[in-house]
Formats: sequence, C-alpha cells, structure tokens
Amino acid sequence: MKTILFLITLLVSIAVANIVIAAKHSTISSTVVSKRITKDTTLCVNNTGENDNSNCAKTFKSIQDALSYLNNYVILSNAVVTIKMTEAPGANYYNTIIVNHPNSDRFHIVGDCNNGSPCTINFNLGQNGIAVSNGNKLGLLSNFEFKGHSADSNVGVLVNNNSYAQVSDMVVKNFQYGVKAIRKAKVIGVNLNVTDNNFGIATLGSSHVTVKSGASEDAF
Repeated sequence: MKTILFLITLLVSIAVANIVIAAKHSTISSTVVSKRITKDTTLCVNNTGENDNSNCAKTFKSIQDALSYLNNYVILSNAVVTIKMTEAPGANYYNTIIVNHPNSDRFHIVGDCNNGSPCTINFNLGQNGIAVSNGNKLGLLSNFEFKGHSADSNVGVLVNNNSYAQVSDMVVKNFQYGVKAIRKAKVIGVNLNVTDNNFGIATLGSSHVTVKSGASEDAF
C-alpha cells in the first residue's frame, strides 16, 4: 500500500513539474491566456505610436513592440494578424526583430509606406534583420528593404531550428549573409532580392531556401 501511495505521489509531482516547465517556456503569458484574437486584425507601426488610421486596432512605435503585445494573446486559427508599417523609421535604427510566438504562422508583417511603397529599415551593428526560431512559423514578411552592416557577422533573414518563413517583395542588403536557414529550417522567397551582402543565401543542417523569383549572389 505504501508503495502504491509513493508511486501516485511521484506521478503527481512529475505532472506538476511538467506544467511549470511548459509555462516557463511559453511566450504567451499564463495570466492572460484567456485573451484571444478571433478575427482578422491589423496592428499599425509608425514613428509616434499614435493611432492615425481607423483601420488599425492599435498602433506601436516598432514592429517588435507589436510582436511583444501579441505575446499576451492566442490567435485563433480563423484569424490573421497583420502588422503594417506605415512610416519608415528613418534614422531610428532597429535591433533584431524576433518572432517567437506559437501562432506566428498567422502573422503577416508588411510594409506600406508612401501608398504601398516598400519600407526601408536600417539595423544596428551586430544585429540581424529578423529571426524566426524554436519551431515557429512566420506566415509572411513582405514589402521591406532590410539594410545591415556587411562588416558584421549578422543575417538579414535568419530562420533556424525547424522554423519556417515566407518572404515576398523584399530587398535584403549589406549583411554578412542575406538569408540563412539552419537546422531543418525552410524559407520560401517570392520576388526576393538578396544583393550587396558578403554572402547571399546559406543553408545548413538539412535546411532549404527556395526563391521562386528575384535575385541573389553567392547562393550555396
């Protein structure tokens, strides 16, 4: 009888420990897990963070701020969240845009500057452009020009660890690597132009980059 009680206690302790570990690794806050986005929603990004567009549910000063806001929400399967940059940051240089949300396959990050023109983002020294990791998927990254520093060991579009990203209508330039997929990662590019980098496209560890149209130098 004591052995049975001991085993039951042990199993309960293991189950509780697993729940705690899962909560620590989740990017969605456990205190607000009831918050859900149930329909198509647009979040806007401009230099002031002030909402000047009635089509925007909320406005932020950076793409990363919008992504951090979404960490408090579950995105239902019938909803797409569009993060739309309507004003290029200009002299405000970006750090790496980090996509790490379990529902990011429903995220569309798009540039819409000057009535549909691409938005140019300059990145700080030592920073990547955008990074998708930990098995997450980015539904779409579109209509941007990412500009880095070729002397640095950084990457314009970095996808790793079983992650996926779809990229369209993009220019990626002045990085060490334009696009890099690592450890069973996958990138699909449409009208993707990877130019003026030290290296264009790199794949490592059973990864794939497919460019359906566009241009790249030094692909390997």
